[in-house]
Amino acid sequence: MLKVAEGKVEVYKKYDVNSGLLSSTAIIQNIDKLIQNETTVAVLHARFPNFRKVQQEYAYQAFDSLLVKFRSKLTKISDILMADRLGLSDILTIAQTNKEKLPQLCRQISKISQASYTINEQSLYLQSYIGAVHSKKSFSRLALLQSAYNTMVKCHNLGKKFAIANVSLPTQSVVSDHNIERYLLGAVHNQDFFLHYQPKICPVTKGWIGCEALLRCNHPQLRAISSDVLIQLAERNSLIYELGYFALRNSIQQASEWIIHSPNFVMAVNISPIQLKDPHFVSHIKQLLNLHQLPARNLELEVTESCLISDELLAIDTLLQLKNMGISIALDDFGTGYASFQYLKKYPFCALKIDKSFIDDIEINTDDQNIVSAMISIAKKLRLKVTVEGIENQNQEAFVIKQGTDLVQGYLYSKPISAPDFEKKLFNQS
Repeated sequence: MLKVAEGKVEVYKKYDVNSGLLSSTAIIQNIDKLIQNETTVAVLHARFPNFRKVQQEYAYQAFDSLLVKFRSKLTKISDILMADRLGLSDILTIAQTNKEKLPQLCRQISKISQASYTINEQSLYLQSYIGAVHSKKSFSRLALLQSAYNTMVKCHNLGKKFAIANVSLPTQSVVSDHNIERYLLGAVHNQDFFLHYQPKICPVTKGWIGCEALLRCNHPQLRAISSDVLIQLAERNSLIYELGYFALRNSIQQASEWIIHSPNFVMAVNISPIQLKDPHFVSHIKQLLNLHQLPARNLELEVTESCLISDELLAIDTLLQLKNMGISIALDDFGTGYASFQYLKKYPFCALKIDKSFIDDIEINTDDQNIVSAMISIAKKLRLKVTVEGIENQNQEAFVIKQGTDLVQGYLYSKPISAPDFEKKLFNQS
């Protein structure tokens, strides 16, 4: 009996008994061994901020059950060496992969965490933020763990799905959030922002029948930071009103010029959750459409799940008013959120965009193939138009065409380009 008890103690020291993941003590020992053996590894720190919501709504053990299923899927990724549970909602993963493959690995883990899991006949979801760092010879174990943690925190604060230290986000030692916000304030007042346009293509005719307006910045300290990060920061200090109005005003003006040559051309503009809460938002849209003489049918507003979560009734009312004007409403990043299919019932959507993360590995991943096929099929039954983004090669294109997508978007056709370049190509095809 004593030997059995001692054996159980050793197991408890090595593993988290609730999730089956390694304990912190065990993974620290393993990291030290890898460093001593000069093995190049990646450290990924993931946090699941919705864990309390899951525990409150579906019982305390539900989150642990989710982690068990999550761990089971993690073990199927060949690059992953080990994973451990750091706290109630944090997981540390060690992977053997090169620096170039690290973004793909982050996408894989992010996709696993956002999948639907069935617990006690309920469909539950994890929400994750992942910070990653690739080891160097000069990195100690503490430096690796701290860098991964800092990157995860910054990733969480900025609303990104994942970030890689020194690549996707500036580290704390290089540019602080405070400095970025200061630069952002200066860029707004100095009008350092401009728009690029990425075409939306009819997959059959290859015609450019629409585009997405994307915000860009030429401020010297901000140009290397992604526009998604800048928008998140702008939302935190209310600069999003100025940036959002800038994007709407310029894209609507531009569309009014292009529809002279292409009457059915549709300009898509991304909308922030903060804008959707603005009681004057609908009237601003009306004023801009009237000012530039753009028919409402030539404008599409793209909203993400984050636009819908904070105030459901207000979001539904605002989107209904916009749809009744004749504006198309599209659900962006479809499939990556907490309850995307539920939103298709509640909100007045005209279209949806299938996220790039489902397309990246679609040539080799049968799960992605089945998911994309199902999403397009459901959209068709609900009479929604479908845009698939992230198309980068002809095999991806051929698959989504076969499934019946309405529009495609991606680097296979064009990266986001300036208005003069876009206009030249748009008019040349006519």
